[in-house]
Amino acid sequence: MTSRKFDWHSREIFPEQGKMEGNGNQVSKQWLEAVGDGNHALVESLLFEHYHLINAMTEYGDSALHVAAQNGRTDMVALLLEIAPSLSLEVNISGWTSLHDAASRGHGEVVAQLLAAGSYVHAATLLLETPLHFAAQQGHGGVVAQLLSADARICDAKNYLSDTALHGAAENGHLEVVEQLLAANPLLIEAKNQCGWTALQVAASNGHTRIADMLLEINPSFAFVVDNQSNTLLHLACRTCGVEFVEKLWRLHPDALRKTDFYGKTPFQVAIETGHIAAIELFQWTDLTVDEIIRSFTSFRDGPLHLPLLELQCECLFVDYLNRDLTQIVFQYLDEALIPSSSSSSGRKRKAGEDLPVA
Repeated sequence: MTSRKFDWHSREIFPEQGKMEGNGNQVSKQWLEAVGDGNHALVESLLFEHYHLINAMTEYGDSALHVAAQNGRTDMVALLLEIAPSLSLEVNISGWTSLHDAASRGHGEVVAQLLAAGSYVHAATLLLETPLHFAAQQGHGGVVAQLLSADARICDAKNYLSDTALHGAAENGHLEVVEQLLAANPLLIEAKNQCGWTALQVAASNGHTRIADMLLEINPSFAFVVDNQSNTLLHLACRTCGVEFVEKLWRLHPDALRKTDFYGKTPFQVAIETGHIAAIELFQWTDLTVDEIIRSFTSFRDGPLHLPLLELQCECLFVDYLNRDLTQIVFQYLDEALIPSSSSSSGRKRKAGEDLPVA
């Protein structure tokens, strides 16, 4: 069977359209599936018989170009753009263009096709997310570079939470994309979202220590920032970041150790609450007093307990709330607390400028 060459811009080659009776939705579904599968022959055949299929949509409002972009079908994208270039501007029910789809899935060749066809690089979804937001969130560095080349100003765009693409890359741990975005606009490091978080705070709260450490090196003053719920950077780091980063923050801002968040918790209490063993062990070498340490541990049930009761109640208090490793650390603190000489400043405490003891 010889293939037919169609002039899609000449309406004279199409038979009279009329209405499809009964199986219209089935034909539309079949055609969209053929686009997604890259079945070129079936796509052209059905479209020749029913030209209005060019406007077919899925239940989510995706056009044929959306489907082709989602599946990385460069041949289908080329065909559809030749027939109906305006499809590149169509949006689905969430406000996504086909460029959003291609960018979020890392289909660089399709992104290039769409940009060349005039797709709007600044197009925003209903949640104000641009294609760059999606590419950065997924770590598609090649696509990020393409979009920045189209217009570097896109990196300044914010979504409905005031997140930039840098926030998304930091949240998901994509170090190379973070570097790309900062190279395009170094001032992005200062951008804050609705929580009052910069990309550094986002990285720290998600445990991406390498990114957090790199951003802190760029601007050490971020160690002193406080978000909308009174969290210092040390509060956030005490949840999931590596202990080396936690110690770096403590050295930069020793006073943060006694700062309380919106819920009245110190970074030490946050470390206890999340079971960050290494951070808890680190804090025993700070200038926290034994009483402060004990109050931090006992604050998770009915407030502080009197010291004489600790020896009797420590087992039922800590075994219920903490794992075995944490319990052992608590017992060490309690043993020190019950020995009068342990309350002296020698032995346990360490100033911010001093080195950790060598095991």
